[in-house]
Amino acid sequence: MEDGKPVWAPHPGDGFQLGTIVDIGADSLTIEPLKQGQKSFTAQLNQVFPAEDDVNKHVEDNCSLMYLNEATLLNNVRVRYSKDRIYTFVANILIAVNPYYDIPKLYAPETIKQYHGRSLGTLPPHVYAIADKAYRDMRVLKMSQSIIVSGESGAGKTENTKFVLRYLTTSYGTGQDIDERIVEANPLLEAFGNAKTVRNNNSSRFGKFVEIHFNEKNTVVGGFVSHYLLEKSRICQQSQEERNYHIFYRLCAGASEDIRTKFHLESPDTFRYLNRGCTRFFANKDTDKQILQNRKSPEAKLVGILDILDEENRLPQPSDQHFAETVHNKHKNHFRLTVPRKSKLQVHRNVRDDEGFIVRHFAGAVCYETTKFVEKNNDALHMSLECLVSESKDRFIRELFENSNNTKDSKQKAGKLSFISVGNKFKTQLNILLEKLRSTGSSFIRCIKPNLKMVSHQFEGAQILSQLQCSGMVSVLDLMQGGFPSRAPFHELYNMYKQYMPAKLTRLDPRLFCKALFKALGLNENDYKFGLTRVFFRPGKFKEFDQIMKSDPDHLAELVKKVNQWLICSRWKKVQWCSLSVIKLRNKMLYRASACIKMQKTVRMWLCRKKHKPRIDGLVKVRNLKNRMDKFNEVIAGLKEGKQEMNMLIQGLDAAINTTMLKIKTTAMTRIDMDHEYQALVTRSEELLTAMQNKKKEEEEKERLKKIQEEMAREKKRREEEEQRCKQDKEDRRLVHACVRAHLFKHAVSLQAEMDVQLEAEREEAAARQNILEQERRDRELAMRIAQSEAELIPEDTLNDAGLRREEMAKEMSELLSRGPQVQATKAAAAGTKKYELSKWKYAELRDAINTSCDIELLAACREEFHRRLKVYHAWKSKNKKRGNNPGITEQRAPKSVTDYAQANSAPPIPARQHEVAMNRQQRYFRIPFIRPGDQYKDPQNKKKGWWYAHFDGPWIARQMELHPDKQPILLVAGKDDMEMCELSLEETGLTRKRGAEILPRQFEEIWERCGGIQYLRRAIEKRQARPTYATAMLQTLLK
Repeated sequence: MEDGKPVWAPHPGDGFQLGTIVDIGADSLTIEPLKQGQKSFTAQLNQVFPAEDDVNKHVEDNCSLMYLNEATLLNNVRVRYSKDRIYTFVANILIAVNPYYDIPKLYAPETIKQYHGRSLGTLPPHVYAIADKAYRDMRVLKMSQSIIVSGESGAGKTENTKFVLRYLTTSYGTGQDIDERIVEANPLLEAFGNAKTVRNNNSSRFGKFVEIHFNEKNTVVGGFVSHYLLEKSRICQQSQEERNYHIFYRLCAGASEDIRTKFHLESPDTFRYLNRGCTRFFANKDTDKQILQNRKSPEAKLVGILDILDEENRLPQPSDQHFAETVHNKHKNHFRLTVPRKSKLQVHRNVRDDEGFIVRHFAGAVCYETTKFVEKNNDALHMSLECLVSESKDRFIRELFENSNNTKDSKQKAGKLSFISVGNKFKTQLNILLEKLRSTGSSFIRCIKPNLKMVSHQFEGAQILSQLQCSGMVSVLDLMQGGFPSRAPFHELYNMYKQYMPAKLTRLDPRLFCKALFKALGLNENDYKFGLTRVFFRPGKFKEFDQIMKSDPDHLAELVKKVNQWLICSRWKKVQWCSLSVIKLRNKMLYRASACIKMQKTVRMWLCRKKHKPRIDGLVKVRNLKNRMDKFNEVIAGLKEGKQEMNMLIQGLDAAINTTMLKIKTTAMTRIDMDHEYQALVTRSEELLTAMQNKKKEEEEKERLKKIQEEMAREKKRREEEEQRCKQDKEDRRLVHACVRAHLFKHAVSLQAEMDVQLEAEREEAAARQNILEQERRDRELAMRIAQSEAELIPEDTLNDAGLRREEMAKEMSELLSRGPQVQATKAAAAGTKKYELSKWKYAELRDAINTSCDIELLAACREEFHRRLKVYHAWKSKNKKRGNNPGITEQRAPKSVTDYAQANSAPPIPARQHEVAMNRQQRYFRIPFIRPGDQYKDPQNKKKGWWYAHFDGPWIARQMELHPDKQPILLVAGKDDMEMCELSLEETGLTRKRGAEILPRQFEEIWERCGGIQYLRRAIEKRQARPTYATAMLQTLLK
């Protein structure tokens, strides 16, 4: 919008008025009307639209306007209406303004012929153009089409529907009675369904969907009318300025004397159902003629508002106020529903919240007053009334109510009021209509009512603008802004701008003229598109083009120069294209000549093949038969007898084949003769091949029999040799059995002697073991007494020095251990049962012997001596604890249950057989609950109970593990952690007698690996701190 240019600004009566912009605010404009005597006013920025240069200009299609908005749309409709052009296109949507009088020749038969088969836009806008377009779409697309005629009451929907039906039956009907019947059905439907209202003298009080049926030849063969929701209440009651349905007044005015006498028809004022409203007749020349003719005739799921209304009707005491409150409660947050007091209109705010509600429809907000909603929603008659009418003597009246009163139950329910929902019926019929519309293509006719007084040549702009907005035409304009809404025919552009061009350019045809202008201006090709008869512009681009064309003369001179350059380039490209076309034509002619020669050769070849094809086929088949002679030679080569005879037969067959081939080449034989000759040769060759095969089979059979005889002889000889060998084997086995029995007897005698010796040795060893255990027990008691007596002699102050105490403890322990083994060695020497003297061995010597010795007995003795010394050491250490420490909190190497069992039960002597098993290093795994002494006072309820795991390699422990909650796991291995591990043997622990203590090796290894035991053991092995056990051997094997 430019300063000084006219614009359209809103006006309360005319919709929009012309003015100019005099001031620009933040979001508003100050407009000065062009009409004299009017004051300036302020309008919102989005309500002001640019105007055309010529406001009295009108176009048939609003898309041809330079500015496409609701103001130019309203102005174009106004100008056309003033010139009796009531139809206007918006793209392919037709706007029809009701003229309220007959326009001459607008619907004449010659007008129907003009629009027959013509495309949309080639002729002025008309309802016939929409009807013809729908028909052509149906014929081309093979799809049903719908024409939706919409508008408010009195806009002309019924009349336009009749014009559409008249056009289709006249243009594409069969010329038979069916065409007239379809058209003449409308007056009958209007008589029973139309009535006078305040807004329309011929208002349709029902909805209808007219179907016209076409056959496969696309001609009219029939029709069907579906009706929706007739206003039944109008029969009983009408407003002051409204009437009942037309049929009653037409009977009173146009019935013949016989009918008037028979039915007692008088003036409408005498009938109670007719005299409540207006009883005046509204007739014209056509209706007067019709009355005269009649007198001559013999006889003339979401719960919506409607669902809530149905629920209200089913209540024992329904009310309109309760219905309104229920609607507000269930849909209080719905964006389309609001209460009347929030409306901007005073009329709506006068309605109380419990008396109505406001629904924001697409066309606008509507306030619904719920008074008598519940009463009017029930479409059922009282049962007693139905029973009374069904007993009428008139057959027609009885049949009307036959369906609802055909059972005995209906009479029993007399006096009750049933419920039939009007809203549910409306939804059902609406869904059926929508399904029909979705399955068809659609065309639209928007009917507009020009004024409320229903008079001609009166244009109320504000009311018409509201109708355009409610019918969606303004939304259509907004939608078209995304495409090419503005369009102009080539000849109009030519006429508009030829005055600015020199005579040289005006001689061009309109299309070339427009194309030259657009190319010379350098317009973006995305801003416009060329059609067959017009050019299409993006929004606002038409105006830019117009401003460029109407600019200063110097710019036009430069533009003319560019146009000349483009024409020269265009013509030069055309010359080039023509030259290329000539070259292409010459090449095409040469190609066609060579193609003709190739076709001739192909035809000659085909004729020749057709003539000689039988002989060629015959020669090919006989030659193939000749090629099979190699197979005969292969069969003969395999024969041993009769070769000469067969060779003669093959030579005779070969000579016959050669004779037949020569005969085919030299004589004119028919296909049948050649087939006979060929079949004879085939039969002869098959007989010869069969004879040769039989001969070969006989020879093969003789050869097979010969091989069988030779095989039988070899088998007989083999059996004789086998029998001789079996006899020899039996004799040898007899001798061997005799020797074995003698040897076994001798061995049994020697074995018995050895067993006696071994049993005696085991008994002696068991006795020695018992003595050793007894000696150990005595040594332990003696060590404890000595340690106790010596500990009591140690002064208190000397115990404070930790280093000195450790030295004294080590010295005392060494003396104790030296005295214990001496006593034991003395007793053992006296007994004479001990093999190895280990009492004087040092700790390092015992450890090295355990780690390196291969002598099983020495290894077992070293282990036993090592663990004996550990027991004595730990017993002495527990006695010499610092007196100030808590005696209950001690270092515990095994659970208390294990140590208590060892103190209560002395280790039994190991029998000889069990000692042998221990030597084999049996692997056993155990798990028992464990609470460290320091935690039992902190956790008296044993909530932090841990687990003690042990792996015994033979009688002694090899790996030990402690798991406690909230602590790191403690891992110990034999050799590295001997001082912290359990020193008791497996028998002394009593673990084998505890139920559920022993676990599977897999369970122990999973926990060991999860706690990092493999890495711990591996580091001990690498540092040579781990004692050789089953676990170390398995890990070393795995690492290798």
